Parts: sequence; C-alpha cells; structure tokens
Amino acid sequence: MERGTVVLCHVLELATKRVAVLLMVVSVVVGVLAVNLVAAPAAHADTLRDAIVAKAASQVGVRGDSRGCQPYGDCEEWCADFANWVWRNAGVNPVPTTRTGRGEGKWGLDHGLFKARPDGQMGNPLPGDMVVFGPPAEAAGGHVAIVESVNDNGTITTINGNFDNAVRRWTINPITARTGTGNYPISGYVTPPGAGNSAPPPGASLSGDARAEIVALQTDGTARAWYNNLGFDDMPWGGDSKTVATGLGAPDTVRLADLDGDGRKEFISIQPNGDIIAWYNALGFADMPWGGQSKKIGAGFTDPSRVFFADLSGDGKAEIIALQPDGTLTAWYNALGFADMPWGPSKTIGTGFSDPARIRFADLSGDGRAEIMSIQSDGTITAWYNALGFETMPWGPAKTVGTGFTDPSRVLFADLSGDGKAEIASVQPDGTIIAWYNALGFADMPWGPSKTVGTGFTEPNRVLFA
Repeated sequence: MERGTVVLCHVLELATKRVAVLLMVVSVVVGVLAVNLVAAPAAHADTLRDAIVAKAASQVGVRGDSRGCQPYGDCEEWCADFANWVWRNAGVNPVPTTRTGRGEGKWGLDHGLFKARPDGQMGNPLPGDMVVFGPPAEAAGGHVAIVESVNDNGTITTINGNFDNAVRRWTINPITARTGTGNYPISGYVTPPGAGNSAPPPGASLSGDARAEIVALQTDGTARAWYNNLGFDDMPWGGDSKTVATGLGAPDTVRLADLDGDGRKEFISIQPNGDIIAWYNALGFADMPWGGQSKKIGAGFTDPSRVFFADLSGDGKAEIIALQPDGTLTAWYNALGFADMPWGPSKTIGTGFSDPARIRFADLSGDGRAEIMSIQSDGTITAWYNALGFETMPWGPAKTVGTGFTDPSRVLFADLSGDGKAEIASVQPDGTIIAWYNALGFADMPWGPSKTVGTGFTEPNRVLFA
C-alpha cells in the first residue's frame, strides 16, 4: 500500500431514480455501440495499449481539490472517472460510462471483455487493462485502476485515480492485494475494446503445451490418455499412458475443455439430472490430474448430445453452447473462468442446426476463436469463419473444408501440431485414425499431408482429443 492515508475509491451511490434511469439509458447506448467489436490487428493493439499506459502515466501527481473536483469528471469519488478518461483520451472506443469501480467490471462482463482472475492465480493482466477490485456489479465498495506494467517478479504496477485524492502508482501482488471500502481482492481485468489480449492463445491440451493428447474412454468407465510427444506425426504418442478418470458413464457425457484459460483442459461430466460438473486440471498430463473442489458449471442440460464447449471469444476460456430443440445455438460467455456457474450474457450464434451429431467447433484459422462446422448429409463439411468473437451470429464467409465424410460420428478436429490451427481426423472402420495437417488455416480444403495417428479405435464415440 501507499504510505500515508490512502483515500480509496468507492462506488457512487445513485441518488435518485431519475439518475438511475439516465445511467440505464446510457448503458444501453454503449451496449449498442459495442456490437460487432472485433479485435484489431496486433500492431494496432500494441499501439493502443501503449497509448493508454502513456496517457495514464502523464497524469501521475495530478490532485483533486478539497471537494474532490479534478479534471476527469464530477466532484466525487473518481477512480472510475479517471480510468474512463484515460481510455477515452488514448483512443479507446467505446468507453464505459459508469462512475463506479465495480461497475467497470460489470461493463466488461456485459461486453465480453472481462477476464476473471482465478483464485490463487494472477490471471492475465496486460498493460492498458483496467484492474477491478470487487465483484463486477453496479454496487459500492470497490476500486479500479489502469495496469501500467506486468513485472517479472509476479507483481503488477497500476496507476490509480483517487489515491489520497491524487493519481498515484501502486505496485502490488495481484493474488493478495485488496483495496476499496469493501477491502476487496482483484476480481479480474477489463480488456480495452480493440486491443485484444496480446497474441491469440495457441490452444489448450491436457498437458498445457497446446498439442492435443488422445484419450480412450474404456468400457469399464476408465479414461486413458497418451501424451502427444511429437506433434503432427505418425503415432506421435510418447511414454506410458495415464489414467485420467474412472467411474465414467456413457461416452457422450464426457467433455474436456479449458475453462480458466491456463492452457490445460479441465474434465467435464454431464450428469443424468442435467447438472454439469467440472474438475480443475492442476497437474497437466498426469494420472488423475484434477485438483481442488469440483465446480457445478451448469444445470438443466438433460441431453448431453446438445452440449458443446468452445472458445468463441478468443480469450483462452471455453464458452458453453447448447443446441435448442428449434435448431438455435445459444452460447454463454465464460466470464469467471473455473468457477461455479461462470457464465455471463448469452448470444444466439446459430440457427437451423437440427442434428447435434453434425456440429463441430474448432479453431481452423489459428486466431484463437473457434469456427463452427456442419457435416452435411452428402459428406461435405462446411465451415464458417468466426469474424466477431463472442457475438450474435459472429460468422463470416463459409468454406468447404472436407468431402466424403458421410459418417459424422467418425469426424474429429484437434490441434495435433500445437500451432493453433486444428487438424481434421477420421476414425476408419478398421480402427485406424487418419489425420490431415492444417496447412492453410481457414481456407477451402486446407489440409496437407496425412498421418496415421492411432490404431485399434473401433468405436469412434470412445475417442477424444484433448
């Protein structure tokens, strides 16, 4: 903490219903402006983040007067006013209108830009982000600041408005730091629109090295996994297999997906009562690597075949997706990472998908955002590019990425090479698995040479890549 008295920003309480209604209207307008946000190219993203940090740093030492009046907003508690002013004057658009520290987190949550900090971890702060203390809500007791730097020793340096009624730096351990009148820890970070989250995540796997492992769901309820030692190669699996689960039910109730964005896939089980339970991947590729308490991440999903997990937003955390009986695909944003019911707002991302067995999600382009694919009855596979991330109907142009795949149960997509682009694999009737390298990304028939990556897998529904 700073030496001396620190005046901590707390959330402005709304004084009248008229003000509350006004803020709601402004929030709606901002929401409309934020539709179709697309991450900018990396060069622009870096420039924007640099501009935010420079603008914040230029204000260090500026003070408010005895009434709390300052250059950034009204005469009030002003940490959120300062953060919004920095973003606006650095060229960010749109910018939150909230005047509350925790309200900045809620704005990020509502716009798919909030990166939750998992318990016991620093999360993924980047320079230019807003760092939010306290759970996202339009409620009192929190604080917000600008991330100036992420330091090699695990600390972050922040630039804060309304610290002792001034703009001040504060270097903190993001795992343990607390502030605000509610003495809140960091709940997460808000990405500036247009800045992205640095390089797109390369993907996730059991081990965390981005090369997908192969998993066999045995008839005795055991799941065995083999480590991907060689990437895209003939029989790339190295070393002894690991038992990663026991007591499993039907194969269609099992999923593996990275929920917290650390690059390691969690184990997910869809229960007979419709609950979805997840176990955190603490150890990577190891026997029974799941650590800590399980989390209930869903309820009411009584048909496992209609449940999918995929990173639509490109932030490294998988969203949950449900195929409705009317053929609509509904997705919920993963706002909180590995947590109970971590989902934020929902979006309709597809219509007319009547058969869940013919739907696939995978990142073909390598930009971190999953594409959607449909396996047609004639064996053609059509893919639509994810142009907008987590958004209503985010799909851009379509490509034909496969032909001759008449049995959808035998079609798999996974990043075997670890380059961020998913390969296509087919389980043959003789139990052989053939994979084709994704050489061109999102393109018509992007596949390069093929490899035999498995043998003896005679039941395609018992094979997973993770």
